[in-house]
Amino acid sequence: MGWLPTSGVFRTPSWARQLARGPVGVLVLTVFMLAMVEGSSPESADARAPTRLIAIGGYGMCGPTQMQFGAAVRSFASTRNTAMLLTLGDNDYSRNTAFDANWQESFGWVDRVGIPISGALGNHDIEASDGSQVFERLNMPGPYYTRTVGSIDVFVLNSNDVSGAQTRWLGRALRRSDARWKVATMHHPAHTCGGHRSSDAVREHWVPLFEKFGVQLVLAGHDHNYQRFRARNRVNYLVHGGGGRPAHPLRACDLGEPKLVQARAVVGLLSIVARKKALVVKAINLRGRQIDRVAIRP
Repeated sequence: MGWLPTSGVFRTPSWARQLARGPVGVLVLTVFMLAMVEGSSPESADARAPTRLIAIGGYGMCGPTQMQFGAAVRSFASTRNTAMLLTLGDNDYSRNTAFDANWQESFGWVDRVGIPISGALGNHDIEASDGSQVFERLNMPGPYYTRTVGSIDVFVLNSNDVSGAQTRWLGRALRRSDARWKVATMHHPAHTCGGHRSSDAVREHWVPLFEKFGVQLVLAGHDHNYQRFRARNRVNYLVHGGGGRPAHPLRACDLGEPKLVQARAVVGLLSIVARKKALVVKAINLRGRQIDRVAIRP
């Protein structure tokens, strides 16, 4: 049965093309093809169509620095089918004096090619108007919310304010989710060995919810470098604020942090590809080269 589709493209067998030359044959072939389509499960189709997200953080530096980074992201996305662009905060260092113009210069192409955006708030974003200047451009209905992309539920959090209201909302949202993959994004890391310190509030209030409700991947920015930690209680923590310049140096990890598996003082982006059997995360530098890779199992 070598004529069956292997990559989402249906190849009609030669006997079927001969049959379709008559009116009765057309009817028979139509019924046959409908049966084939109905017989294919949505799950198998989903396995053939992976979902790719790109995540960036700390990129809102303005001017040539931001434009160069935007061009690098565009080059990477141009040869890959990208379902969503996630930001990990610090979208705007200008205190709202030039955010819209900077975005258009560096990332206006995202809107033109139709890639959806989900933004998270960083500490620099809230220096002006509590971050409201980035809401519309980054498709944010509020400071925290959820997005569903293929088999992924994305939980976008505001780590500037780890409030009781947001924590209760997060617990309800995670409890309702039955997605194969659960990804949380925010700005302040639960774990970091960069220039900044880990967020005690995130660790105290949100990490127990990530573990309880099966979040497989937590992405954060803040530090302008790349860090990947060994999974703790099946939760994988990555830090990448690599849109900023210069890259922040790394330091010795504090006691109690998970084991740091990979750390690089580099700039770049994250590629997250969801398949049926694995969530594959790659750290990519500005030349488009892979510097790290991890495959997370459901």
